[in-house]
Order: sequence, then structure tokens, then C-alpha cells
Amino acid sequence: MLLTAASAAAIADERIIFNSVPSPLPPNVASEGPEAYAYREIGDAIVFPQGTGGTLTSVTVVMSSWGCASGTWFTPGTCVTNPKGATFSQPITMNIYAVDNTNPAKPKAGALLATVAQTFDIPYRPSSDTVHCDGTAWFNPKDGQCYHGLAKAITFDFAGKHLSLPSQILVGIAFNSTHYGPSPLGESKACFHTPQGCPYDSLNVSTDGDVFFGSGTASSVRDPNGIFFNYVINSGPPNTCNATTPTGTLADDTTPSNGEPATETCFTGYHPELIIRAKCGADDQPLCPAVIGGQVKSDDDHHDDN
Repeated sequence: MLLTAASAAAIADERIIFNSVPSPLPPNVASEGPEAYAYREIGDAIVFPQGTGGTLTSVTVVMSSWGCASGTWFTPGTCVTNPKGATFSQPITMNIYAVDNTNPAKPKAGALLATVAQTFDIPYRPSSDTVHCDGTAWFNPKDGQCYHGLAKAITFDFAGKHLSLPSQILVGIAFNSTHYGPSPLGESKACFHTPQGCPYDSLNVSTDGDVFFGSGTASSVRDPNGIFFNYVINSGPPNTCNATTPTGTLADDTTPSNGEPATETCFTGYHPELIIRAKCGADDQPLCPAVIGGQVKSDDDHHDDN
């Protein structure tokens, strides 16, 4: 059957409107976790080009898992994951906020537009290799390199939320660890008293994305020099970029302007790796182009030594 112009316009088309995840996904990525960096939530604000729109369908984020099924990554030769590919179950929440630009130099989370909580099977990192690596890292035979964490992309389904995208959104990722996250789980959990500890304490969110400015129509991050955090404790470096970044709200932690060195760029080139998909093309939705948001660096440039 032939489609008329009117009927064709009513068919929605899902497209990627922001992408800072490489393909194929590397073995590991730069990352930061709530247990190591004392935060409730981490995220980034995304600006869409004029004419981009539609209904949000899904958001993918890259995680980095440093936990071992037994032993620890930081004690040489003790990390063992057997069987290979073993996983743990982890609840993670993704929030989509409007961006509050009341203070353009320090944007923060505005109204909560949509939230999705899902439970994912997160892989433990592979066992330590004492032959090819230093005894704390695992060896990847495909590229001959050693890594401390294991990259894993997870996708949140927003199709049922029917969220029409504004020109800017703030994506927030949150999960609980022993001492941090939205509702810390505490030290009474059985895993906390095992040699390997709780796997969520060694789970991080990627910060390996960079900003791509190759096209005037490309989606980009709101602040190329900042990542959005809701810190529990603002103790200054190394946790925070700017010692004046507020606690208790998801706000831009960006280049200092309070007397700290101007050369301290902090999060320049480090952003959560995201893929944002939207449904476009229905009668009430403008067409939106597929655009690339960023690129990545090597595992050696990671921020996290958790």
C-alpha cells in the first residue's frame, strides 16, 4: 500500500539526537563513582540545536565496574571473577530535569521532567592478571592492554513517559552505595563485611566523553568545562572542581572563579557518555537530525582510582 504525504507524516521515526559513546565500546573508560567521590547524583546538561525535538524514547549511559566476585582490584593477585561474565543486580535511577539557568555561570537542575528506575545485571570486572599486568588489572587479549574496570552500557526506557523534549535537559544518574547516593545503604549489609566488599561501592559512571564541535547543528553539552554533581560533601579538590559548588542540588561543577588557578580546567574533556534517542516525525513532533555529541580518550586518563 502506498503512503500518502499525510499518512507518512504521522509515522514517527526514532533517531539518535545526542551520542558521545564510541562504537565499539572500549574495554574500560574514565569514570567516577558515588562511594569514591561522595555524591548523590552525577549528570550533564545537553543543548539541542534549533529544530531538534520530539518525544524522548531512551537514554543510554556507560558505566565502569571495578568490583570483583571475590578479592579486590587494589590488592595484587586477589581479584577473581569466576565464572567469567558473572554479574550482580544493581538498581539505578535516571532523572531528566529542566535546566535552571537563573545564574548562567552556574546552571543547575530545574523541574524534574521524568524519572526511570531500572535494575540492571552489571558484570564484575575480569580477574587480575599477574603475568601480563601489575597484578591489580585484568588483561584484554584483543588489544594487549591492562584495565582496572570494565565498561558496560545500560539503557533506560523513557518511551512510556511521553516527554516532549525542551531545548535543554539535564540528565542525572543516581544509585546508592554504602555511604553515598540518594539513600546510602549503610554498613549493615552483608557484602560490606566480605573481603571484596559491596560491588556497588566499586561501580562508577563514565566521565570519558569529550565535546564535539564539528558542526553548528550538533547537540552539545551545556558547559564544556563542567560536569553536574549533587555532592554530599564539598571538600574541594580532588572531589570537587570548584570549592564553591553547592551541595544538595545537581549543579554544574565547573572551572573555578574564586581565586583558584585559572589553568585548572578540571572537567574539560570529561563528560558522562550518553546516547539520547527521541521519536520524531509524527504530526505533533518536529523532525530532528541524528547528531554526534562527543568522543572519548584512553583508559589511562581516568579520574577514578577507586
